Amino acid sequence: MIEGYKIFTVTHHNASLQDIQKFILQPEGVSDNLRELQKQFHIPEILYLATCNRVCYFLYDEKDFAEHRIQSFFEAVNPNLKEESWDHNRQIIKCLSGKNAMMHLFEMAASINSMVIGEREIFRQLREAYDFSKENGLTGDNIRLAMRFTVEAAKCVYANTAIGEKALSVVALAFQQMMLKSQNREARVIMVGAGQTNTLFGKFLHKHNFSNLTVFNRSLDSAKVLAGQLSGQAFDLKDLVSYKGGFDILVVCTASVNAIITPSVYEQLLGTDGEEKIIIDLSVPNNVDRKVIHNYNTFYIEVENLKERAKENLQHRLNAIDSVKLILADFMEQFIKAFKQRLIEKALSKVPDEIKCVKDKAINIVFAKEFESLDDNSKDLLLRMMNYMEKGCINIPMKAAKEAIH
Repeated sequence: MIEGYKIFTVTHHNASLQDIQKFILQPEGVSDNLRELQKQFHIPEILYLATCNRVCYFLYDEKDFAEHRIQSFFEAVNPNLKEESWDHNRQIIKCLSGKNAMMHLFEMAASINSMVIGEREIFRQLREAYDFSKENGLTGDNIRLAMRFTVEAAKCVYANTAIGEKALSVVALAFQQMMLKSQNREARVIMVGAGQTNTLFGKFLHKHNFSNLTVFNRSLDSAKVLAGQLSGQAFDLKDLVSYKGGFDILVVCTASVNAIITPSVYEQLLGTDGEEKIIIDLSVPNNVDRKVIHNYNTFYIEVENLKERAKENLQHRLNAIDSVKLILADFMEQFIKAFKQRLIEKALSKVPDEIKCVKDKAINIVFAKEFESLDDNSKDLLLRMMNYMEKGCINIPMKAAKEAIH
């Protein structure tokens, strides 16, 4: 029955990241822990997904999960929860079953309930979570069928709606603007700062084969890590004022509350080069002095303008949600039909053997004497007739079941 599908999830929608961590299995021995949960609570199938802002347990279990059983389940996930108030945890754990559980799975894969709407990362993570559970023998035919329709639905959504169009992250938008201005892969790129933002920007540069990269940072070790990822050079931030290598693109993001790129520093970097330079300032507050922008030949990209573009792009994605839900509703109807048909197929799977047993009993027991009294030609004809009827009898209920569903 479809009510056997169940989801227990804790997400950023109703819980803090600190709360979410309490419901995540320890990375060491995840498969063993899941098997233990299966065994302890007699769960036939289980799929487990954990990300930075959600944890999800997707089950197939025809037994009801009363509240005390849900509480025991999560106390088995994390024994420390026994010391906490269940009233708080009950409010942040979302428990769904049947069609509601399946629709939640569809919406999760289509990324309409993600922290960043339309980002496909959750789709990839869900598929990897299924592969992991399947490889470890934690899932079976019911979750296989559910995931088949989930993947097909998500692919249809991303291919036919605007849910994944127009970048939302400041880093992605900054890179897009840079590429509109210049796509020269040989451009000399200076990166000032080696934190998370510049690391993300560096991934875009690396993916698009920019090869002439130099990183400056207060921590030389951090600069070396980022430069190593980009096959570039690394220097201490204090060496910036004496750098003579020139540049075409300057990417700046540090934790400083003061301008790092002052007119004097910029002029030193520029030398006698009068060509227009691309300056990308991803710092808050800005790390590039405004005088640099006003007094030199620059194409300037900054966070504030990017934030406005991100808001516009988010609205573009939000406008697609109604279309996404229509697609998911259609796939839900298809899934329910397929699930019912699969139940009938399972129920009828024993029919061929039972019909064969009836035939064998008729020949070897009930009508054994009469059968033996026949000549060989008559026996052969009778057996061929019964074999024909056997096949026909097997097909009749299967055909009737399919017609009843459709």
